Amino acid sequence: MQNRAAGIIIKDNKILLMRRVKGGREYFVFGRKEFYFLISDFSGEVELSGQEKQMMNKNNQYYPIWKTLDEFKGLTNFFPQQAKQNVEKLIGK
Repeated sequence: MQNRAAGIIIKDNKILLMRRVKGGREYFVFGRKEFYFLISDFSGEVELSGQEKQMMNKNNQYYPIWKTLDEFKGLTNFFPQQAKQNVEKLIGK
């Protein structure tokens, strides 16, 4: 598996997540093992593209979604948990 960079985007007290629906199970992710960068100045429209768009089907779904930071902190179905904990430390400052 190749490494890739991923941005963690926070805007207007919301964080951009990927909502996954796979095999009847719903959960949220940033993505596979990646290098994460915090982006606090973002403009434009979010659009699904790349590998996620190509793999999208009725049994494997991807939806970019904005969640408030409080909603993010309360998610129990977010993976990987370590990435979530790291972001919580950053936004807690």
